[in-house]
Amino acid sequence: MKNPAQGRAYVTVADRIRNQGPINFDLFMDIALYSEKGYYMNEDLFGMTGDYYTSPTLHPMFGAMLALQLCQMWECLGRPDPFTVLEIGSGNGVLARDIMTSLRASDSKCIDCLEYVTVDRIYPTIRVEGVIPLRPEHLSNLHKTGVVLSNELLDAMPTRMIEIRSGRIHELMITLDSEGNLVEVLSENPVEELESLNVIANLPSLEGYRGPLSTRLNDWCRTVSSALQMGFVVTVDYGMEREEYYSMDRSHRLIQTYYRHIDNLSYLQHVGDQDITAHVNFSYFRELALLNNLLSLHSTNQRDWLYALHFQEVLDVNKNRDGEFRPRREIALINRLVEEEGLGGFRVEILQKGLGGICYEDIIPTVQFATNNFRIPPVNVQHMAAGLSLK
Repeated sequence: MKNPAQGRAYVTVADRIRNQGPINFDLFMDIALYSEKGYYMNEDLFGMTGDYYTSPTLHPMFGAMLALQLCQMWECLGRPDPFTVLEIGSGNGVLARDIMTSLRASDSKCIDCLEYVTVDRIYPTIRVEGVIPLRPEHLSNLHKTGVVLSNELLDAMPTRMIEIRSGRIHELMITLDSEGNLVEVLSENPVEELESLNVIANLPSLEGYRGPLSTRLNDWCRTVSSALQMGFVVTVDYGMEREEYYSMDRSHRLIQTYYRHIDNLSYLQHVGDQDITAHVNFSYFRELALLNNLLSLHSTNQRDWLYALHFQEVLDVNKNRDGEFRPRREIALINRLVEEEGLGGFRVEILQKGLGGICYEDIIPTVQFATNNFRIPPVNVQHMAAGLSLK
């Protein structure tokens, strides 16, 4: 009899192990998230009925703030036409819809030049007016001027897992015990391929350390660089710098799971029914970006980034909606975007390509520009805010 705690993708993982022996964490995570029985094939993943919420699904304020950032970046680039915005990991299109709606209501002429392109592995086609869905394999052919966006995408990339034993790097594998349960096992021999990577050169001193090692980030940076001839990359995700990432304080704590609003259950349970994410090593990310001609422009957190875009000022101006003030509960929900212990603590990495001596201040609008061009789209059923009484 099937154990319901095993999850709907358990059989796929177990069959792969029976056919080829222990599998690495990268393959396990890929099956658990992206296979036909994987987590991202479930409906209602986000918001009130899902396992967690993201900034775009919390309230359309986030999409409006990104739209404002895009307006300023368009100005900074000299108002190119076309101006391509490429959102990678667009999901069901909630962020794309909010950005497009906000820009249409804005005073900016950016919308007249906008070419909004989405790419998503699970949702290859989405129905958002004015948005062009694109398959991942066509990304490298774009060579556009504009902005690449991603929100909580890098953390969902399948990753390998390592552990330090006797000063050597071993790889964590997933296998089956005699009763058919998924269990962890370390590779018998150290993995020379992993030990040769500069990014983990200082790890042998951390006896017992266990953590993820992304081997897909470089391919992602290469693809983004190919798609972007000139412009910006804005990546929002959770993670930290190398010194904290590779520390015993973070050992065994860099993989996160979410199941019905409960976090940090074993990733070997509910396979395909719970989310699995890996914190991002942003030092490593910037190094790989640089190797692919993507230069770091600014590293910050979501709170400081939104405040630099005049979050409070534009919110104050837009508290009045259709002649009525937004209820306190809606304002409280919006403010979650800047809470340092929550969404406001997410990292924001802004990169540039082909723009010479540009600086961060060049992409920060004036208060006047912000208030003139900022518009909050209506709340809809894709947002957690729809659960509030807005009367």
